[in-house]
Amino acid sequence: MPRPEDYVAILWWGKDMGSMPYYINEQQARAVADNAPLDAIFENVGPGGVRLGTWSTVGELDPGHRFRRLYERAMLREGKR
Repeated sequence: MPRPEDYVAILWWGKDMGSMPYYINEQQARAVADNAPLDAIFENVGPGGVRLGTWSTVGELDPGHRFRRLYERAMLREGKR
């Protein structure tokens, strides 16, 4: 079972967006609870902030997207891809 710290894409995306550490930690914990894909970057929410139970992932980003390229390079360096 993944741990919150396994969701590095949420951490990196959150930092890139300027999110506060408590929010990033909360998102990582929710990702674990939802069994989100390990490349999840954020939780999808509907009107009024209603949780939809789905997550957007690095893999859904356009191949040329800056964040996707950075993530994939980092994963290669760490030997995770």
